Amino acid sequence: MLSGKSTREFSFASAPDDSNIRFTVSTDSHSAFKEKLLSLKKGDTVRLSHIKGDMVIPDIAQGTYIFIAGGVGMAPFQSLLRDIEIRNLPVTPILVQIDHGPYLYEEEFRDKPFEQYRIGRSDIDETLRKVIPAHTDSVYCIAGSPGFVHDISHKLQSCGISRAQVLTDEFKGLKN
Repeated sequence: MLSGKSTREFSFASAPDDSNIRFTVSTDSHSAFKEKLLSLKKGDTVRLSHIKGDMVIPDIAQGTYIFIAGGVGMAPFQSLLRDIEIRNLPVTPILVQIDHGPYLYEEEFRDKPFEQYRIGRSDIDETLRKVIPAHTDSVYCIAGSPGFVHDISHKLQSCGISRAQVLTDEFKGLKN
């Protein structure tokens, strides 16, 4: 909370065992809230509360997890991919990052040894046609705007991926 009435939801980009809390925001809107956020200096305080959501990699996870990120939806996947690496989980990640570029965390993941696609919206269908056939029993994680999450979920279901295989994280966003 940055003032008495400015509360927002953020997805953590830090892994659970990281010593610093990291999150990602788009500053394109130049809203009053984001201007205040950007003006924070070392030593300023904010209040965090109520961690919600359930997109986590369980301790018993194995197999392939396909992460489909729309824009700032990459933030929770930064956290999950780091967590997989830190805990050395027997999980094979595949990253599909959809944006107009530049791509969030591209530098951090460029040389990681897992399949990665960085594409624009016009390439979604083609990329899913490449990925889905070999991974019909995988877990699919989608993060982004509500419309993005809905559209990708629908595309996955139309390709035979069951709703039970899909985890989602929607970013509502507020304009003020």
